[in-house]
Order: sequence, then structure tokens, then C-alpha cells
Amino acid sequence: MFYKNLVNLIFIFMCICSLAAKGSTFNIEIDADMDNSTLHALSLNGNLGPAQVMSFTGRHVENDNISHFYCAELTQPIGPGTYEFTQVELSSIHNKYHKAAWLMDTYSHYTGTPQSGAVQLAIWEAIHESSGNFDLYSGAFMLLHSFTLDFAVEIADITSTFLTMYDPNKDLSNYVVYQNPTLQDTIGEELDITEVPEPSTFLLYILAIGLLWLKKVNFRRNIIEKSK
Repeated sequence: MFYKNLVNLIFIFMCICSLAAKGSTFNIEIDADMDNSTLHALSLNGNLGPAQVMSFTGRHVENDNISHFYCAELTQPIGPGTYEFTQVELSSIHNKYHKAAWLMDTYSHYTGTPQSGAVQLAIWEAIHESSGNFDLYSGAFMLLHSFTLDFAVEIADITSTFLTMYDPNKDLSNYVVYQNPTLQDTIGEELDITEVPEPSTFLLYILAIGLLWLKKVNFRRNIIEKSK
């Protein structure tokens, strides 16, 4: 009986460890296409200044899946490199991120172009504006000046489309927010978070299979002993 209980306890522990090893935090390599970067003077509650604006790519380091990202906040820095992010569903956070995903989805044809900067500005407006007025030229978040390209036409189009066509019920479950406590959060299409098991995790699986085999052997032995 002691042996059987010990096997059960070890098996449960190994299952818990295996699940924990599969967590939703993983490494993403950020790659910014500087050819599509544009420079703008921005204001958030009277602060900030010049900022580079663009869409960029994120590569899941473990399985090479790639998604296009936009920055979802302004108060923390981010740049090319590899960082840990946690993938968060839109449905579990503030609906302003749904607005940002709607903008990203509706204007996906700008992805990878300098005009993606107009989408990024609109995303920051949707996320940071506290006045409730979707207007890039007034309120808590403002576009003060564009140093490299004038996005007046694109901004006017995005603004009118957002105000007349935004659907708060649109299914955007393929978009998620990637969070890091010390970096700018980003928003993009969901990456497959299935990771290649680390060696320690792989060993856990092998040990769990071995324990299952021992339980099976022990079960058969008990049956044979009872039939005698």
C-alpha cells in the first residue's frame, strides 16, 4: 500500500511540474524595420517628445512563429532584442485593447509600410486618450508634428472609419496583448505558444511514463495475487 501511494504522489507531482513548465511566458525576438520608421512629436498629458513610429515583427524564439506587432503603450521603452512576454487575451483586459486590435485588423494593409505609423498613432490614441474623443490633434494624447511624413490623409481616413465603423462585438480573438513589466506592452496576432520541451521537461515526461508503467505492473501483480 505504501509503495502504491508513493507512486501516486510522485506521479501527481510530476504532472504538476510538467504543466508548470508549459507556462504562457516565453521569449519573443523583436525586429524593427527601420526603413518604415517615421518620426513624430507626441504629447501624453503634456510630456513625451519625438518618437519613432512603425509596425514591427515579433518572432517566437522557441518555434519561429512570427507576428506583426504594434506598441500598446508609451511610458516604457522597447527596442530590437529578445525579451520575455506573457500572452494575454483581449477578453481579459480593458476594452481599449479591443479598439486597438480593431484598428490593427482593419488597416492591416498598412503593415510593413511607413503608413503603419498612422495606425500606430491611432492605436496610442485609442489606448491613452482619457477624454473619450477620438482626435489625434487634441486631448490627453496628441500628435504635435510629423518630422518625416505627413499622415494627414491617412489619419483622417482612420479617424472617420473608426468613428463610423468600429464594432465592439467584432471577434478579434486572434489578437492578444504581450505584456512585460519593464517594457512597452505590445499588441499583435496570437503566436502559437507551444514550446519545444526543455531537457528537464522531457525527463519529467519520461519519468511520468515510467511511473505509469510501474502502476500498470503493480496493478497486474495485484490481480494475479488475488486470483491465486
